Amino acid sequence: MKKILFVFGGEKASGAEFVIERLVRNIPESNSYLLMAPGKYADQLKREKLTYELILNQNLRKLYKDNSPKLSVLYNLIENMLKINLFVLRFIFKKNVDVVHCNTLVPSIYLFPSLLITRLIKPKLKWIWSDHDLDYAGSKLMMKIAPKMVTFFHKTLVVSKAVLEKFPEKLHPKIEILYNGLDLDFISIDDKMNSEFRGKFAISQQANVFGIMGQIVPRKGVLRLIKVFGEEFGNQPDYTLLIAGAPLFEQDPYFQDCVKEGSKYNNIIFTGFLTNISAYYNAIDFLINNSSHDGSEPLGTTILEGMAYKKTVLVSNVGGSKEIVNSDEVGIVYEADSDSALKKALLDASALSENEKDKIGQAAYHRIKKDFNIKAMKKNYLKIIGGLDV
Repeated sequence: MKKILFVFGGEKASGAEFVIERLVRNIPESNSYLLMAPGKYADQLKREKLTYELILNQNLRKLYKDNSPKLSVLYNLIENMLKINLFVLRFIFKKNVDVVHCNTLVPSIYLFPSLLITRLIKPKLKWIWSDHDLDYAGSKLMMKIAPKMVTFFHKTLVVSKAVLEKFPEKLHPKIEILYNGLDLDFISIDDKMNSEFRGKFAISQQANVFGIMGQIVPRKGVLRLIKVFGEEFGNQPDYTLLIAGAPLFEQDPYFQDCVKEGSKYNNIIFTGFLTNISAYYNAIDFLINNSSHDGSEPLGTTILEGMAYKKTVLVSNVGGSKEIVNSDEVGIVYEADSDSALKKALLDASALSENEKDKIGQAAYHRIKKDFNIKAMKKNYLKIIGGLDV
C-alpha cells in the first residue's frame, strides 16, 4: 500500500479537517502520516488512539491576524514557507512517501515549491489536493489560484458536483468528486437523549421541533428562518425552533439581530455551541439548512448528519445540498432566499404524519449509508489513489 502524507493548514479545524481526518484513520492498511500545526485540534487528536502517525509543525500556523502589519505577514509567510518546504522535502525522502495530499487550498499553496522540486528530483511522487470550497470566503485571489493548482497537481478532489462546476470544463478530467462520508457506527439514535435534551430546554415531548445547526452568520439564513418561523409558528407550544451554534463573535451585529428577533417568541431557543450533537439530533424532528445563494454550501455536513439520524431534512437548493437530497423521498428541497418557499417547506413538513416522517427518515438513512458513509468514501479514495499510476 502507498505511503501517504496528509497535510492540514492552520491550527484550527472545521468540517474540511474533520472529514479528511476521519478518512485517514479509516485507511489503516496505508502507511499514513498527518502533518498539521499545533493547537487545540492537534491536542485532541494526541489524546486519541490513532491509526496513523501525527506530526506537528508550527510553520503551518495561520499567519494573518486582523492587526498584523502587511510587511510582517509577508516576511513571516516567506520564512514559514521556506521552513515547511524544507521539512516536507526531508520527510518525503526519509519516509519514501508515495503521495502527498494537501487538504484545502492553503497548504496546497504553502507546499507548491515542494511540488515543483519533486517533479524534477522525485518524479514518481504524486500530489493531490482536496477542495471543500465554492468561493473561498469571497476571495477573488483564491478563486484565481485554485484553477492553477488543478493544473499543476496530479489530481484534485472536490466534495460535490457543485464544487467541480466552478472550474473550467477543460480542467474536469483532472478532478474527481469524493463525497464526504460519515462513520455510521457513531450515530446513536436514543429516546433517552431525546427526552433529556427536550427536558433541559422545557420542550414538550409532543412538540414538532425544527433545528438548524452551524455558525450564526448571514450566509446560513438564520435570521430569515427566525422571521418566517416566528410569523407562522411563533409562541405556539406545539412548535419549537432550536438554533444550535455560535456567531463569529459575541457582539456580531447579525447575531444580535437574530437574538432580538428570536426574543419575540417563547418557542425559539438558542442553545449556543454544543459539544454533544448526538443529543441535539435525537431531540429534533426536522433539520433545516437554509443557506443563501450568495453563501457557500459545498456539501452541507449538517444535512448528512440529520439524514443519518433519520430526520426529515429541509434544504435550500444551493451548492451540493440538492446532490444529497436528490428526491422528495429523502427530504424537502425549496428555493433559497425566498420567504414564501421557506414557509411552504415548514408547513409541508409540519403536515407530515408520523408514518410519513418515519418513511422519509428511513429513506434518508439508506441514502447516507449507500453514498455518504466512510466506507464508501474510503473505497472511492483508494480507487483514486490506485489510479494515479495509470
